[in-house]
Amino acid sequence: MPVVASQLAADLEAIFVGMPSEPAIAANLMAQAYDTYCKPAFAPPGLPVFTGTEKQKLELLLFKALADPAGGTGAKLAKAWADGIQLYWLTPVPFSGGPASGVVTAMPGAAPIIPPLTGVFSNAGNSAMSCAQQVAQNLDAATKTVLVTYATPPPPTGPPPPSTVI
Repeated sequence: MPVVASQLAADLEAIFVGMPSEPAIAANLMAQAYDTYCKPAFAPPGLPVFTGTEKQKLELLLFKALADPAGGTGAKLAKAWADGIQLYWLTPVPFSGGPASGVVTAMPGAAPIIPPLTGVFSNAGNSAMSCAQQVAQNLDAATKTVLVTYATPPPPTGPPPPSTVI
């Protein structure tokens, strides 16, 4: 089953509508929304094997951005999301399916989401719905660039091609 951006947007909207004043709670809820979104990820032929440390790493970066005593900015939160989802996947996350096993080896789409997310978080005129949809769209685009490299027994004559998360 592929990841679903509309569900991520709905979960983020619910958080943004009643944004908790405590940075730890807000970071936890946002990291949980992304973690839930990632659970059905699929990179043929395998499924991810999550340990929970992925969510914790994302949550910590979001918390640091939200709790910054100098004041959180759109740019800080955007960078926290980009760095956090990259760290989430490069923990590394193993994939398993049938006789094949693999591991996430790259996520080239994380850094390019910083400018658009900075714009989203810096625009005070955004509604919770608009913000959630734009954040989810960018996170979804970045997540779908996750590359999983498989090693299939017996060793192939050449390296297996990477597979992307869907």
